[in-house]
Amino acid sequence: MNTFTVGSCIRFGWETFKKRSWFFVGAGVVYLLISWAITFIASLIVGGGQGSALATIISFPFNALLAMGVTAFILKAHDNVDSVKIADLWHPHNYWNFFLAYLIVFVSTIIGLLLLIVPGIIVAIMLGYSSYIIIDRGLAPIEALKESMRITKGYRWDLFVLVLACFGIAILGAICLLVGLFVALPVIMLAMVHAYRTLSKIAEVTPSSSPEHV
Repeated sequence: MNTFTVGSCIRFGWETFKKRSWFFVGAGVVYLLISWAITFIASLIVGGGQGSALATIISFPFNALLAMGVTAFILKAHDNVDSVKIADLWHPHNYWNFFLAYLIVFVSTIIGLLLLIVPGIIVAIMLGYSSYIIIDRGLAPIEALKESMRITKGYRWDLFVLVLACFGIAILGAICLLVGLFVALPVIMLAMVHAYRTLSKIAEVTPSSSPEHV
């Protein structure tokens, strides 16, 4: 029987990380270098600071491609941790579907955060798994957004608690001279993808019903 709990997600993330800890640390370094390169090049193009709005706009399509690769990587790591490779970070398939969903979630979350923060968190939780769904099932953007809303229905409060737990893990990683983030971030991503897999299985078993709570 598939059950969703915050503890089971965190445990899965930690146990899976331990199986190939140095590999995940190395993947984190590769991700960090690519992310930094994207930001640096965008800042050179606009001739301003790395945090400028124009640099963010220029780098956004490339960050979406990087997020696409990370999503594919972490899905494969969840399903078969022994077979995942650094090369799996390159996953440009269905880019425009992913980009559109990524953009919609990004803009919706920003708008929600501007509306007293809480709406942004709710939107991020409701729509956050659309990127996983596009990579995993190949759905179009709108269908993926609807499916993310469907599988998270009834579990959004639990997902909010999971996000808080992951935030706490990230803080602990940052406290450890930032080096701990190379442990914390893979654990967090594995925990979140485990939540996706669990909720997807629950939705398959009970497609027309879900718990009444939000």
